[in-house]
Amino acid sequence: MATLVRYELVRLLRDKTLLMWALVLPLSLTVIFMAMFSHLDDSFAPTPMTLGVVEDTALTEAPGVSQVVETVSTGADRLIDPVPAADAEQALAAARAGDTLGYLDVTDGRLVLHLTDEGNATTTAPVLRAALDVWAQTGAQIDSLTAAVAAGEVSPDALAALPASGRGPDVTREMALTPVASSSGTGYYLSLLAFTSAMGMMFALVAVQECLAASGPTGARRTLAALPRRTVLAGVLLASWVAMTVCLLVALAVMVLVADVEMGPHGWLSVVAVVVSSLMSCAGGALLGTWPSLKPAIVSAVASFLSLFTGLYGPGAKNLADSLEETVPWLARANPLWHSSRAFYSLLYFGSLEPFVLACAAMTAFAVVFFVLALLRLRRTA
Repeated sequence: MATLVRYELVRLLRDKTLLMWALVLPLSLTVIFMAMFSHLDDSFAPTPMTLGVVEDTALTEAPGVSQVVETVSTGADRLIDPVPAADAEQALAAARAGDTLGYLDVTDGRLVLHLTDEGNATTTAPVLRAALDVWAQTGAQIDSLTAAVAAGEVSPDALAALPASGRGPDVTREMALTPVASSSGTGYYLSLLAFTSAMGMMFALVAVQECLAASGPTGARRTLAALPRRTVLAGVLLASWVAMTVCLLVALAVMVLVADVEMGPHGWLSVVAVVVSSLMSCAGGALLGTWPSLKPAIVSAVASFLSLFTGLYGPGAKNLADSLEETVPWLARANPLWHSSRAFYSLLYFGSLEPFVLACAAMTAFAVVFFVLALLRLRRTA
């Protein structure tokens, strides 16, 4: 059996077509994903806007306005790069000339934001509006409570619960929903790992078909050989498993070391997910290989179709996969690649290892079923 495993392993790793599907394709897609997602998160971050600031008496006399303008225009997280203007006409002229994206001025004691169409389309505009709205609401609360305190309607201690004018309340706080922060494109890399593992079906498919008498003289000699069918099947499956695991580990290493894909605090368990995913796919390929006329291209099409329900093909596919999981969960779990991607997802998005263990157990069960069915069919196939 050792000779059989060694022969099949060398032969599979020399097959350029198989290596193209199992190694070259996922590495190429990884490079494409790197180019697509390299600045994806940065595109949602607010960047400072060039805005005019009308520095007249109304600005200096309005309480707290100067502090607000200073707050949003200083520091690394500033929202505006201020351009001083003597009056509203000068600030408006600069905006129309394209030198600024709008301007800030004080009208009737209120800080008013004026934006051009270009400025209104920036990601910073809604953040700046929210900051100014919070300041305005806080100032209105302070004014209302101050009047109520003066009239003796409320206790003076009520003012102590409000922030000073010019600084909004802490209405939001950052919290971690996952064990570690991840990029918006990480999910696509994890789905790609599941898709790559499915390519292992092609290794086992070719190896098992060559053990059939219908494949040619070599297959006929193997059929008549003294080795039991279960030994032949186990040998070619083991060789396919090793070959696919090597290819998948290379793809995983490139994703982690080159593409900086985060795998979570238990990232080393991703190797276990690779091994189990490869075993399941190779067992499935061994079952499909018992049909002599089945072409590798059909296996590739099946893997591509199943990957549709792991979110590999973009937001639309991801929404479809999520909808299927919510409405028909048993159907989603009937997809072997769902469990493969789930194993990688669970390491990153869950604090507990229970989902990871369940996913690996499900893939192992799939592998056993596929192997038993392949053995039964191989015993009846000439």
